Amino acid sequence: LDQLMRFKHDRRGIAYLHVSGMIQDRPLWGIGTAHYRFMGSRYQDYDGTPDNMYLRIIGENGITGFSALLVLFGVIFRRLSSAENSFFEIGQFHQANLCRGILASVCGFWVNLVTCDALYFSLTRITFWLLVGTGYCLSKDIGKEPDSVTII
Repeated sequence: LDQLMRFKHDRRGIAYLHVSGMIQDRPLWGIGTAHYRFMGSRYQDYDGTPDNMYLRIIGENGITGFSALLVLFGVIFRRLSSAENSFFEIGQFHQANLCRGILASVCGFWVNLVTCDALYFSLTRITFWLLVGTGYCLSKDIGKEPDSVTII
């Protein structure tokens, strides 16, 4: 509770102020992908990172890039949850549970993006896209016989 009370003076809280300056200057397209660490000082951010992937995306890519990211996340969520439901309805419970696990992992990753610029680190970025790719491949196998499923 004390940390929430100090949010306006906390480094993470101040990052919102820095990014709001970027949005005011360049609302649609932002300051440019991967430019936060170079351009942040113009907005009094000398840390080079907001430690929040969503703030970083909206600052670097503006409302357009942030909207595209939200659409992409929505498509991923819809695809995985739809695959889970379809597998469950046709009685392929192992595949449904695998989709549920991948969906839970991806949702957990999205929550974690509030506290980390994870998509800028190759290990977490690769892990994220491997999970999404595995879920996508799995969703392509709905209703197929076990002999004809995609090998992951």
